[in-house]
Amino acid sequence: MEVKKPSSGDIKSLIDIISHIQEKFSEIGVKTGDTIVAFQNNKMLEAFKNVLFFAWEKYKYGWHSDFWEEGDSMIDYMMFEVNAENIISDLIIVLKTKSPFELLEKDGAITNGLLSVYQSLQTDLQQGKIKV
Repeated sequence: MEVKKPSSGDIKSLIDIISHIQEKFSEIGVKTGDTIVAFQNNKMLEAFKNVLFFAWEKYKYGWHSDFWEEGDSMIDYMMFEVNAENIISDLIIVLKTKSPFELLEKDGAITNGLLSVYQSLQTDLQQGKIKV
């Protein structure tokens, strides 16, 4: 089965959407004084972004660091890279069974966009078209 390579615009759009959600969680955390929950939510969302950074790089649109600001930690991304194939598989299962985005999206747009990118990556990794 031929899987369509995601466009740079698709990947960037998903990164921007998740970054926006993270900003909103942080704002709500500050307003409510519940910064721990905001931090935990943002860490969870970062896992979904790491796959997108990986896709950005592996599909040769640029470097994962294109989206980082000075002072951002690379540790989460480096930990992701060590086990990328398994993490991608796990996140596909999460998105298919109980997407954390379902209350935040209309018509499954975020979930379906992520699944499209993740499944393309998974197929290309399995077929050896891209390497970790």
